[in-house]
Amino acid sequence: MKTNRRCLLMNILSTSVHFCGAIQTLFFSLVLLLIAFLSLSNAYAQEYIQIGLPTGAKYRIGKGILHGGIAYSPDGTRIAVASSIGVWMYNAHTGEELALFTGHTEPVLSVAFSPDGKIVASGAGRKWGWWKEDSEIRLWNADTGEHLATLTRPPEIPKGAEIGQLDVWELAFSPDGKTLASASSDGSVRLWNIETGQYRSILEDGPFVASIAFSLDGKTLVGGAWDYTIQLWDVATGLSYATLEGHMDRVHSVAFSPDGKTLVSGGWDKTVLLWDMDTRSVREVLTGHTSIVMSVAFSPDGKTFASAGLDQKIRLWEADTGKLRATLWKHTGSIDTIAFSPDGAHLASTSYDDETIRLWETDTGEQRTTITGHWRLGPAAFSPDKRTVAIGSEPEAIWLWDVGTDRKLATLAGHTKDVTALVFSPNGSTLASGSRDKTVRLWDVATGKLRVTLEKHADTVTAIAFSPDGKILASSGNTNTLIYLWDPETGTRRSTLNTHTAGISLAFSPDSQSVMAAGGDAQIRLWDVNTGELHTTIDGDRDSIEAVAFSPDGKTIASMNGHGVYLWDANTGRHRTTLWGRTGNYSTLAFSTDGSTVAAPQVGYGVYIWDVHTEQLQTILTGVTSEAAALAFWPDNQNLISADYASILLWDLAPFLTETPWDVNNDGVVNILDLTLVASQFGQKTPDLNGDGIVNILDLTLVAQHLGE
Repeated sequence: MKTNRRCLLMNILSTSVHFCGAIQTLFFSLVLLLIAFLSLSNAYAQEYIQIGLPTGAKYRIGKGILHGGIAYSPDGTRIAVASSIGVWMYNAHTGEELALFTGHTEPVLSVAFSPDGKIVASGAGRKWGWWKEDSEIRLWNADTGEHLATLTRPPEIPKGAEIGQLDVWELAFSPDGKTLASASSDGSVRLWNIETGQYRSILEDGPFVASIAFSLDGKTLVGGAWDYTIQLWDVATGLSYATLEGHMDRVHSVAFSPDGKTLVSGGWDKTVLLWDMDTRSVREVLTGHTSIVMSVAFSPDGKTFASAGLDQKIRLWEADTGKLRATLWKHTGSIDTIAFSPDGAHLASTSYDDETIRLWETDTGEQRTTITGHWRLGPAAFSPDKRTVAIGSEPEAIWLWDVGTDRKLATLAGHTKDVTALVFSPNGSTLASGSRDKTVRLWDVATGKLRVTLEKHADTVTAIAFSPDGKILASSGNTNTLIYLWDPETGTRRSTLNTHTAGISLAFSPDSQSVMAAGGDAQIRLWDVNTGELHTTIDGDRDSIEAVAFSPDGKTIASMNGHGVYLWDANTGRHRTTLWGRTGNYSTLAFSTDGSTVAAPQVGYGVYIWDVHTEQLQTILTGVTSEAAALAFWPDNQNLISADYASILLWDLAPFLTETPWDVNNDGVVNILDLTLVASQFGQKTPDLNGDGIVNILDLTLVAQHLGE
């Protein structure tokens, strides 16, 4: 019905324009804006895209990477899930997104509900140590998402006294809800007073403890350690009073039975052990898993316990006999964490590998719900119209994703190793991809079919670029110093250029006559694409250059290293200025279509936005917990779209920009006078507001969108 309504509007509009001339042209533009808005509203029917957005963001696609933490609320109505962008709250029955708690500056790894269900605790960090800072534990109001407290290193403990909290892998509340225990990657298990937020003590500072659990009376805390043991601590004194030995490899998960008489543990030796806590001895050794057991859990009635791991299977066992009751097998990747619902009727499981949360019926073993959207993204590239994003998602595949409807259009399969680079042709009809399999592949975007494979590279292809006229494709490898120039229509190699450096970034000049490369030797080189002659060499800063880009008018070159963005005169090679910042490690750098603004990733997280003319930092877009892998300005220069390794965000830059290009006559307000001025310049080169090279109805549409500002 909505589609038919739009078609009817378009028919009426086309008739009106035909008969009514210039006046109707303005009306046409305004209604086009209305239709675009309706289309956007309808396309984004999914509520999650506007939950918990960072400041300045309009919407988000993708829910962040799953890191294993999952917990049922005590009343069984909600599930808290740890992700790289915050704590998601889901309806435990339908899987519907309810809320997103944000505030951590690192990915969330662990979550826990207090026994009364009023508080959610979350622990952050980067699980495999890629970006180490002192991470934190946050306490949230479970109903409202209000941030109640942050538990960090006490000020009386000097920085040099201990390694620091680092990655908070596991959290557990005591049965009375007054104490929170945390296990971190520095080998420490800490106790926190929930009422005061104060740090009580460290129970262990040695072998890494991957899992912790309180006994029924709250007097004992157990921890499964990577030295193959299970430690028992007296919570009151903080002292270890017993060590359980039985596993032949690292212990990864522990859980008490509801009556506290039995402990179940799982580990890297592929076994599940049942322990008698009275005698502190192994009661049963259960086998069947074919890989590491990542998680174990007891049902609330104590009659069943579950185990899951890297073999992608969940096993349900009878607690009394140790007999295998059922095997649940729907995950397509390793399972990180499992949790029973408070009534024991359901089980939740998470998988970092297959990017899903699955809810199961424990009686029948049937999967009831699958929660998706927790992507792990690789390299990304936006189509020229910014409506489609290509994502290196699965190890050897590429997704084409519709940004407007939040749906996958196609999966492109053909590479035999990880995809490392992506770029669309200027007309958006072709996608080029580079890979660790040493090839460049050209895909038909409309059909998803492979057109041609380019196979001259001797190592991983890390950089590819189309010339603006679409007639040349450039590619280069990780360690190879050569750049290959290809005819994308035929797949034939036109020429080879030697950069004398490796790990390069590529860009073409706007007129397609020069190709630019920069890399490990901190030099920027420009070649004539027709003759292959090196005509310009710019000596950059001493550090390796991660990314380069031409301004839209071709007069300025931007290069990025870890210290900021350097601006150079493209004709003379003279250094103009440096926009200082802790810029990122990935080859992405973007100019706005009018050349007035440049965007670059901030190392670790965030996006820098600089005014090129004033050389001022306009803002840092924060709230993302993964470094941007792709950046692109919308044609109106007021919006930026970014893709990181967990999600895609559309940002509204208007509040941060110093100029108002829509106020064409500079009278302080966007009004009918600006519309009249733009309409009078149709066919001219200025004021070209969308950067397409000519003043036309699209520029008029942009002005109309900002009337009254």
